[in-house]
Amino acid sequence: MDPITALGVAAAVVAFVDFAITLTRVASQIHGSSTGETADNVANAEEAENFQTAVSDLKKLHGATFLDSKWTAMVSKCNAASGELLALLDDLKAKNPNSKREAGRAAFKALWNKNRVKTLKRTVEGYRGQLHFLISKDTLLQSDESFQRLISYACSNRDKLEDMHKSIKALTQGRESQTLYPETVTKLQELLKRVTDANDQAHRSRRILEALSFSEINQRYGEIGAEHNASLDWLINDTGPLADCDEGYNEMIANERTRFIEWLREPGQRLFQICGKLGCGKSVVMRWVSGHSQTRAYLTEWAQADDSQISLVMGRVFLKKDGTNSLQRSRSGLVRTLLHSILTDSPNLIPLLFPAEWAASTFYHEMLSYDANSLEKAFETLKSSPQVYKGHKIVIFIDGIDEINSLADFSVTDPVRELRDWVNGNSNVKICLACREIPVIQRKLAKFPLLQLHTVSRGGIAKFVRDTLAVEMEDLSDEDEDVNELKTETLAQLIIEKSDGIFLWVSFILRDVVDGLNNANALETLWKKATALPKTLSEMFRAILKSIKDEDKVQADRFLSLVLASHGPCPLLRLSLLEEYQKNHDFADGHLPQMSPDQLGNRLRNVRHQVKGICAGLLEIVDDPQQPELTFRAPVRFAHGSIAEFLDDSPEDFGMMAKGLDEPFDSFRALCETFRAHNKSAGNALAKYAAATIWEFDDGIPSFEFDVYRLLQLSKIEDPQFDFSDFLKKAVDEICAMHPAGDTARRKLSAR
Repeated sequence: MDPITALGVAAAVVAFVDFAITLTRVASQIHGSSTGETADNVANAEEAENFQTAVSDLKKLHGATFLDSKWTAMVSKCNAASGELLALLDDLKAKNPNSKREAGRAAFKALWNKNRVKTLKRTVEGYRGQLHFLISKDTLLQSDESFQRLISYACSNRDKLEDMHKSIKALTQGRESQTLYPETVTKLQELLKRVTDANDQAHRSRRILEALSFSEINQRYGEIGAEHNASLDWLINDTGPLADCDEGYNEMIANERTRFIEWLREPGQRLFQICGKLGCGKSVVMRWVSGHSQTRAYLTEWAQADDSQISLVMGRVFLKKDGTNSLQRSRSGLVRTLLHSILTDSPNLIPLLFPAEWAASTFYHEMLSYDANSLEKAFETLKSSPQVYKGHKIVIFIDGIDEINSLADFSVTDPVRELRDWVNGNSNVKICLACREIPVIQRKLAKFPLLQLHTVSRGGIAKFVRDTLAVEMEDLSDEDEDVNELKTETLAQLIIEKSDGIFLWVSFILRDVVDGLNNANALETLWKKATALPKTLSEMFRAILKSIKDEDKVQADRFLSLVLASHGPCPLLRLSLLEEYQKNHDFADGHLPQMSPDQLGNRLRNVRHQVKGICAGLLEIVDDPQQPELTFRAPVRFAHGSIAEFLDDSPEDFGMMAKGLDEPFDSFRALCETFRAHNKSAGNALAKYAAATIWEFDDGIPSFEFDVYRLLQLSKIEDPQFDFSDFLKKAVDEICAMHPAGDTARRKLSAR
């Protein structure tokens, strides 16, 4: 039974008992009067009307299923007595209040009912004692937890609050209440004051939070779908081995799960990063984790490890770069959203963070607003005031920190460094960040634990795909069950294998496949749907291309074009050589000084940061520590194969990036010339690599020999606008000059 209803029931019972006792006293007075002078009072008394109303209210509660057992018994007893009391009231009424004869007759009836009156009086007074016990011992008045529940319940609805006011008024203003259980009355009056004050504070808090909010503050959070939630359970709960995953993979995700849960519940590291490929589900994971009850349970263990009275405060921020409100992609928007979320979860911090606004919130006719200075003061108080952390520990989930426009703007405070310094200086705070793998961010957070989401998504994707297809197949009864099962498994395996950990791609592909299933498409048609690029994904890539900064568009175009022209992984070093190529297309013909291992390392680090920083997540660098040769150790490829398909199929969108250049970019020639420059400038390292490597075309090992063969094949497709045969001769000569067994290499290349 909710607390407001409990008070209402108590008020109804108190009213009944109060008026019943009054009536029995009046009956006694009539009995003691020889003239029956009080009979007319009985007939017209306000008590009679009040009593009848109380009986009516009480009967409505009879048999109510929402009553607690302790109140059910009390209501039943009072209802049983109400019939006798009503009959007594009828007997005591004078038919004609102005007639002395009728008054005398009423007095005679009262005398006749002497024993009946005494019995009813004792009964009702007994109820009074039981009622006093029920109210005074009710946890509503004894427990702070119950009191807080009452406040929340009353403040959530104005009608409920008004009902509570009426109930407490009835409980505290009755004549019997005032004289027979004054302690209970005092408690109820105190309760009413506290709830009224709490309601006033809640209203003031709402005004401040409304002023702090802005139009898109929760838009990104609301846009994130929940369709993948079932596939994310492994991150919080031990679900055991996953389908389609070998023992090594299951061991890996078990370790990642343990690491994340330990971060939630232990006091060690205070910041955790969730990174991954474009479309791998970072925002979905953040929405799911930040709202999961088990997450709060783990974090509560951390918060209350030393003091069970500490309150856990959770905030979440979901940023959005393409929002119409610039606050969604700025540091000021981050601060504002963070404060709004924290204060929504813990309104008692509002007077501490916004003292001036809190004082002004009592003037309801005035509009509240915030300037940049007041927001910065509040944020600084949140970060550093000991008062905040006397009774609180704070956890914040921030999705899309990389969406903030000012990350590279040194004229404003760096939000990543600011958050890092906050957790480093305060053991009462934890922050979980989700973003793309952006160099400027990763350098600053290098010492904190990191989960690369796309590397642990296969099991979740497999579950998501199979569950989705299974639901659809249940409604397809026109085929044999075995045929449906085979079709489901065939499609599932194809989608899982092609997914590359990208939930986004899987989601769009499944929509097309499900549509095909409902249209009774043949398996061959469904197969084509599962390998085609959906239009909705094209629109997403189009928006990503447009989001690249104008000053970065040309270089991003070069990087994307070179990788696209490679039709496969492209060594990172070759992207670094594009700058020299742009200055002089024939730069590989000249003398290129050999780079030392340190020079190579520095160049590779710089271009790595460029690729991750300007290509909006469309390219990824695949680190292979087992690769013996440094310059082949980090090939670059598209984050997902569908990106290459989109760029191939949408030259008009891709070409817009480099619009206005004096000459078009010849990506195939650039590929060939950077290939030669790679060999010539890294020759010393490559010679050692070549001596330790079996140069076979089919073994998948990156090598210049394989690259020459691939360029030969591409030349048949690209129709080069330069002398490819001259390039080929130079390339073969240069490779063989570096190879320890040059003649053998030349023969093999010539044969190919």
